[in-house]
Amino acid sequence: GDSTSEVLDLDENGGFELVVLLQRPHDLDAFQSGDYAGAHLENVAPGTRDVVLRLRELVQIDVFVRAADGTPVESFEALAYDPDGAPSADGSGPGPHSGGQVTLAPPTARFAVAIDAPGFEHASQGPFEVDAPSSLAFVLAPSPSVRGRVLAGGLPVAGASVTAFQRDAGRHEKDGFRVG
Repeated sequence: GDSTSEVLDLDENGGFELVVLLQRPHDLDAFQSGDYAGAHLENVAPGTRDVVLRLRELVQIDVFVRAADGTPVESFEALAYDPDGAPSADGSGPGPHSGGQVTLAPPTARFAVAIDAPGFEHASQGPFEVDAPSSLAFVLAPSPSVRGRVLAGGLPVAGASVTAFQRDAGRHEKDGFRVG
């Protein structure tokens, strides 16, 4: 959304003052990269003087990703993100992830975890807050597919490339990962 405030420096006691430009309630987010998970407060009225944003220690969550037959999926991206849209997340990168496992440190107190793997349906769990688990297991369903053959003059063609696309706004992939 639009930025409607200016952040002034924190003092040695963690104190802050925000000069709000619009005279309506604001949502507040506080982050400190690396050590703590962020805090979030909603509908804080201008003029409020007793706001306390409580950061918490980062939790570590082990994420296990398997196919429906129990085989570990090693090529996937895992993302722990704020479902309310705070601009902070922890991601795994595309892999490979040995044994289908990664560890994430969600940077916000309220978070969800999403998995995107080539050849599988998108999966997510959460949101979590005070009930954050120490591990999450995902069993991925295969994506629908189209199979066939490429022929020329009635004979099979080895090494041909086949590209699928949609004419509407749907799932688009590049190198097997969701891009839109």
